[in-house]
Amino acid sequence: MELKDWLNSINLNKKNLIDEDPDTEREYAPYIINKCMSGHIDTVLFASEMNRSHFLSKRLQYDFYLNSVRKRKRFSPWLRKDKVKDLDVLNNTMDIVMRKHLKH
Repeated sequence: MELKDWLNSINLNKKNLIDEDPDTEREYAPYIINKCMSGHIDTVLFASEMNRSHFLSKRLQYDFYLNSVRKRKRFSPWLRKDKVKDLDVLNNTMDIVMRKHLKH
């Protein structure tokens, strides 16, 4: 199974992929699914709850999303950190400050 299959089953078609083939449970990636679900305003609290309950089995986490999230199209670009301009300058400045501090 690919990531899009898991997300489509949770968000769009509500088809339980693990019931169809129990061996697919191994392929479920809770961390990635939580990261994807945290990018939407209406599912961020569900993702937060799953992050707090990380010890649950993959099956339980998947079932939680499948039965809790309302059916809706949710597409967004992958969340990435913005690159800070002049990061090298900041790093060099901090390095110089730390060296001066360590000398004294």
